[in-house]
Amino acid sequence: MLDKVSKRVGVVRSLKNRLTRRSLRTIYISFIRSKLEYCETIWDGLITEYQSEQLEILQRNVIRIITGLTSYCRNEYLYLESGLEKLSDRRRHHRLCLLYKLIHEPSLYYIRTRLLPVLINNPDI
Repeated sequence: MLDKVSKRVGVVRSLKNRLTRRSLRTIYISFIRSKLEYCETIWDGLITEYQSEQLEILQRNVIRIITGLTSYCRNEYLYLESGLEKLSDRRRHHRLCLLYKLIHEPSLYYIRTRLLPVLINNPDI
């Protein structure tokens, strides 16, 4: 996955002098972040801390391309300047939204009755 996304980052890098910051941000969200977040609620618990950090590094590199900030800039400023969230925070938010839907959506009754007893009886999952 990182190889495919890295190629897309190269495209953004080649466009950085031709497009506005807003356009670059839209391209990132549409073509790169969507690839990084595909099926994230399923695979998030399966990746290592190292793999998660690699995803964050990739995102920070793209943010630097979009904003023009240097590598000496603190990560917090990158996120403030770009208006983007850390990928790990987004994954956590998406997991919580999915859990809420599993508990409260009437249309998900079948999944709720099968999955929640397993989660309650096995808290380590």
